[in-house]
Amino acid sequence: MVAAWGISLFWNAISFPAAIAALPEIMEKQEYKALAVLVFPLIGLGLLYWAIKKTLQWRRFGFTPLTMDPYPGSIAGQVGGHIRINCTYQPQQIFKITLACVYSYISGSGKNRSRKEDAKWLDEGYARVNPGASSIDLSFCFDVPDNLPASDDKTQESYHLWRLTLECEMEGVDLNRNFEIPVYQTGQQSAHISFKSSELLPAGVEKITAESLLPLQHTGSGKTLYYPMLRNPWSSIAGVAFGGIFSAVGVFLWQQAKTEGGMLYFMASVFGLIGFSVVLAGIYSAFNSLQIKLDGLSLHYRRRFLVFTLVDKTIPYTDITRIGSRQSSSRNTSGKHRIAYKIFALAGGKRYTLAESITSASKGDLVVAYFEKEMTR
Repeated sequence: MVAAWGISLFWNAISFPAAIAALPEIMEKQEYKALAVLVFPLIGLGLLYWAIKKTLQWRRFGFTPLTMDPYPGSIAGQVGGHIRINCTYQPQQIFKITLACVYSYISGSGKNRSRKEDAKWLDEGYARVNPGASSIDLSFCFDVPDNLPASDDKTQESYHLWRLTLECEMEGVDLNRNFEIPVYQTGQQSAHISFKSSELLPAGVEKITAESLLPLQHTGSGKTLYYPMLRNPWSSIAGVAFGGIFSAVGVFLWQQAKTEGGMLYFMASVFGLIGFSVVLAGIYSAFNSLQIKLDGLSLHYRRRFLVFTLVDKTIPYTDITRIGSRQSSSRNTSGKHRIAYKIFALAGGKRYTLAESITSASKGDLVVAYFEKEMTR
């Protein structure tokens, strides 16, 4: 909260006087492009809203102590513990818990250097509620696989960290708390928590099954999954727009290089190549489709782009050596990390996608187990 107010006041103390001082000259000279300077006070208002929101959260919930069990959290073991919330419990309240392994790094150079984050693993579930007279005790526990990085020393330029997020929609001010926690390769289990948050079902929450996560249809000859074109339109549009900007910068630099030469040709080529590649990837992601059929003996796999068939293959179950999951994308929106996993079948050294847009590790495990069961009958 203190940091939020410090950033907000510092930004507004600079941006508002600068904008007010510049406005008369802009209007006098009619240099309306310079009105872009007003963007900075608008950002300042956003920061002020953020600070007020943090203050209201603090006034309502105060300090939310976390006690870990085991301590520290364990790779190849469990991350669990208890959180105390200073409020009275209401039956409709559902407390969502997210555990993420995040890679923090510096991007850019010189004055354009900034710290960014990329989630490498994520699981989510719900906390068990133990209400008291004036507070709530929340318990949580996650299994953590053995192939993830431990918490790093933050003095390094790039490092891994583990973050626990607690969220609950409430009347008035919503609860949102983040905890950076130590997680190391100890293999320890929780001593007092026997449930898994990813399997916990609060009242009013429907049970998640593999079938509910898949576009599955039962047919007379087996089961069919179909992923149509434009299934993720906004991410495709964002990719095309981002690539288009890079391509435009490449074209501009190429034109500048005709008069200035030198490294501008190299920079134009790099920007153009990256931009063009991202545009193509965005177009492909928008207009490809995937159909999968399971008939009890074989996997029938068909990938198309518009009306063109790219892959049409029948794979006997006996040729499939592994069903697995891998991260396909990661995004960070206002500090909230989201991951998408793909489930694949490995046959003949090639991966064949079976499922897309699975949003957590435990959901990925459910879908992997489903396909393993289907293909070993």
